[in-house]
Amino acid sequence: MLRRFGISYLSGESLVGFLEQVNKFHQLVVLGYFRAREASILEEQERIRSALQQTLHQYNVQLETAAEVARATVSTLELDVLLNTAVELICERYRLDYVGIYLTDASGEYAYLKAFSGPVGEATRPKEHRLATRGNSTVGRSIAGLQNILASRPSQSTEEPDSSWITGSESELALPLITGERVLGALTVQSAELGAFSSLNVAGFQIVTDQLANAIQNANLYADARRRADELAAAYEQLKELEQLKAKLAGYQSAGL
Repeated sequence: MLRRFGISYLSGESLVGFLEQVNKFHQLVVLGYFRAREASILEEQERIRSALQQTLHQYNVQLETAAEVARATVSTLELDVLLNTAVELICERYRLDYVGIYLTDASGEYAYLKAFSGPVGEATRPKEHRLATRGNSTVGRSIAGLQNILASRPSQSTEEPDSSWITGSESELALPLITGERVLGALTVQSAELGAFSSLNVAGFQIVTDQLANAIQNANLYADARRRADELAAAYEQLKELEQLKAKLAGYQSAGL
């Protein structure tokens, strides 16, 4: 357009000088565009690098936490100690507002809250809180569907009896505790921050729940073995008492008493 203007209204040296300035202007415009484009690309690259670095840091933290949970869970076969150690460690390391572990009963119909940690949960959730595994709670749906569930705060009251939500929580992630083909219960983690959990969090927590489920199963097997050993010991003591009684009776008979 500028060239057309110069050719239409100028001539001679004026036209030559004008066209030279137009060329310089065009070069500066192109140079400015490429510089702005380069700056934009560099800015986008820096944003991506920063995001990747943050993601890598979060993943490393999750792996470290998973390893720490693994070390803590294999250090004991006492179920109560195991569960309480796990919820406190997960709550602290992930900086969560609430962590709870629900275990199913023998029938699989209900899941009972066995351990929890967090300033919110301690004030609002009674221990042994019961949820129907076929109910509408996040934990119930996670157990019934054998799937991880990400949820935001529901519109209905969080005080409903069949709810895994804690008052004040805005985000919840529920993961089933599965070992082999058996579901033992579920882990629920909650935050007062809306949208606190992502697919990356799910991957990290999945490592934790896999280790936790195996530890719970080992603790259950240990408890069963100890209970059977106690029963055998009690039966042996009863047998010894019977043998002693029989010996006494035989002694009385031989003495003619």
